[in-house]
Amino acid sequence: MDDSYTLYGCIDFDTDSYAISVPVLRRREANYVYIPKTDNFFIVLDFYEVLELGYSVKHIDFKDQVPVTIGEKAPVPVIENGRVFLLDVDWSEQVIRTRLPALGNEAVKAFVSLRSRLADIATESAHAGLDAAMDDLLIDPVRSRYWISKFSALVRSAFEHGPPPGAAVTRIEAARVEWLEKFAAKSPLKLVHSILDVPNLSAQPQTANRVLLNRFESILLIKGIHVPNVELRAYEKMFPSGIFDAIRKETGGQYDYWRRRSDISTFIAQQMYTLAYPSDSTHGRVSDPKQWAVSTLSHLLLFFEVVEGDDTGLDNSMQYLLPLYDKCLEQVTTMVGDRYRLSTAIFEHPHPPSSRFLIDLLRALNIAPVLRPQQPEDWLPVLDEIIYAYRRLVIVSKIVHPLTRRLSDQEVAFKEIDHALMDAIKKAQSTKNISALRELLLPRTVLASRSD
Repeated sequence: MDDSYTLYGCIDFDTDSYAISVPVLRRREANYVYIPKTDNFFIVLDFYEVLELGYSVKHIDFKDQVPVTIGEKAPVPVIENGRVFLLDVDWSEQVIRTRLPALGNEAVKAFVSLRSRLADIATESAHAGLDAAMDDLLIDPVRSRYWISKFSALVRSAFEHGPPPGAAVTRIEAARVEWLEKFAAKSPLKLVHSILDVPNLSAQPQTANRVLLNRFESILLIKGIHVPNVELRAYEKMFPSGIFDAIRKETGGQYDYWRRRSDISTFIAQQMYTLAYPSDSTHGRVSDPKQWAVSTLSHLLLFFEVVEGDDTGLDNSMQYLLPLYDKCLEQVTTMVGDRYRLSTAIFEHPHPPSSRFLIDLLRALNIAPVLRPQQPEDWLPVLDEIIYAYRRLVIVSKIVHPLTRRLSDQEVAFKEIDHALMDAIKKAQSTKNISALRELLLPRTVLASRSD
């Protein structure tokens, strides 16, 4: 349910002088009208849903319509001489007279008096209904932004005129803990942050870290490697040294750390084995680089970085990709292991269709021999495929060699690969000019004379 509504009018009491009225709200795609339920500070705690209002509605101009949200203070409509004036409850009397000069003196004084009388209610009375309101809210706690908005509104109401009694604070905190225990692992991270960061009730950093860590552990033991990237990025910022390191710090490295680490490691290893060797394949996809998209491998790399950090808890899991690394390295070495073989295949015409290198290259790129490029310019799409294969190799390398994960892609090197050739391929691809590969083969004296 939405927690934002539009004030479009107020109840018309049809008086001859003035009337402090009641806001009437609407919500998109709803057939009901809504009345805000407020405390004595005008803070919106909820909305009454009304099918038949029983009163006429005095409409206000479209440009004057305002949103009304749970947890915020509702404006107060005052009707005078057939006109609706919206008053901010925090305006002083002088501000009201300045901003709404057409509003009569008696109406202004009546509003100020009403506000003052409500504010004079004893603190004890203001807090008297808090327990009952909290009980009503907890009858059916739900995993929604609307419920958290109502909870936040109650908290703001309780603290509006100073800290409530200690028993009330304990009751509020217990309600938050109950929601977290029931829903933290099932809710979007944004919702969890919302209830942890309720104004006047913000959790201590240590408490928040414990809640968020336990939540992520629960998700890991349910989703594992399938945790979405957006969640991984968020936890990367919260626990930059990895989840295992956070668990170690929380437990002091005692038995519970090793137990929790083992539970996660075992589950992830099972998932990685299934991913690498699916049940419907006799050989497994791990032996065929073409079955692995760069996006899939990038996600796995992020997962290993966020969860493992500098720990070795997932080393068994990443071992399942070692055969893939070997295959990717073999594939890319075939493509860019020797600049002269590739350049000959591209620029020398006619080249024999039975060339061993050309056959191996086309096979590595999954291109049928009859579709081999005929002219140098026809090789640009092939260069795209080579760059894609190289990118896949770099990612797999970072997964299976944890010490290289913090290196940039440009810093990852392979002795079997001609990196100058790889750079020339990237330049040719970015400029859409295959001649960048020719320059790689020219002697340095020729290049120097060109620059002169």
